[in-house]
Amino acid sequence: MNFLSVALLFCILANAFASHYEHHHEEHHGHHHPSEEDVAELASAARDSAVQHYLAREKFRSKVRHALVRDDIRRNLNRHELRKAARDFLEQQ
Repeated sequence: MNFLSVALLFCILANAFASHYEHHHEEHHGHHHPSEEDVAELASAARDSAVQHYLAREKFRSKVRHALVRDDIRRNLNRHELRKAARDFLEQQ
């Protein structure tokens, strides 16, 4: 029983000191717990920012893909034209 009393006393003291420290820390450092509205606004802003970054990245990737496709088409056309020119040249001889 004596051990339980001492353990309970330490728990109560630890909670009292923790509560005092938290209150003291908030007063001197200006920390406060944000309201639900603040949290909702921050979450909304974070989502909007993430969406904007995603859209910008996808727009860039799309431009790169289109450039690669254009280059591939040009290469294939040039190759086709070279083959045709070589065939025509060989037929003339």
